[in-house]
Amino acid sequence: MIAPPPPTPQQTATEYFLGAEALLRHGRLAEAAQWCRRALSIDPHHADSLHLLGVVSYQTGGNAQAVDLISRAIHIRRDAAHYHVNLGNALQGLDQLEEAISSYRQALALAPGLADTHYNLALMLGRQGSLSEAAASYRQALDLDPSLVDALLGLAAIHLHRGALADAIACYERAQVLDPRRAQTRSNLGYALHLQGRFDTALDYYRQALSIDPGLADAHNNMGFTLQQCGDGEGAIASYQRALSLDPQFAEAAN
Repeated sequence: MIAPPPPTPQQTATEYFLGAEALLRHGRLAEAAQWCRRALSIDPHHADSLHLLGVVSYQTGGNAQAVDLISRAIHIRRDAAHYHVNLGNALQGLDQLEEAISSYRQALALAPGLADTHYNLALMLGRQGSLSEAAASYRQALDLDPSLVDALLGLAAIHLHRGALADAIACYERAQVLDPRRAQTRSNLGYALHLQGRFDTALDYYRQALSIDPGLADAHNNMGFTLQQCGDGEGAIASYQRALSLDPQFAEAAN
């Protein structure tokens, strides 16, 4: 561990902050926190050090402390978009949805081109039940970064919830091209195809999902659902039982 050297009259808080930033980039969180604290011992109002210490707190599960530190940094420097993003992340960790939404919106008012922040805003809006706004934010994220698979999946889930099956399927198909090893995407695509009545194609996607991740309980459950609709009761029971062996709390499979 590299302990921060004691300050000399010539050293500044910024120098310690830059050392902390380098340590954080290498995943050395405890040391980065030490260097931030040394910076703050020189200048208690050093906004970048307050913010970075908050980020370290967030990354180590201290969301409440992160909110306090980053809020103090924002009070000093309100125009730093990434401060508001990380405050939103910490608030999200505390399940404070309204406050997280407000922070993400403030960040986007300062820097509209942050695709990941549009995605995070969409997540919070979706959890709040504001599906139209969430869909708009997912689309903004995808306009900025068409390869953002999680935004495609979020948008697909909203389409599926609304019964817009063709739109959901299009999103899932794009997502599986971008990330072909994500088994859950293929399982979800199969389920959407099932709802469209395309049972054979749905079963094919469940098999693909299980070839990638045999332990995906959701895919076994979805396969059981489709086999049941196809009149294969024995196969359906076997799939439901497999889902329950993997996840004994899987209520849908038990039903």
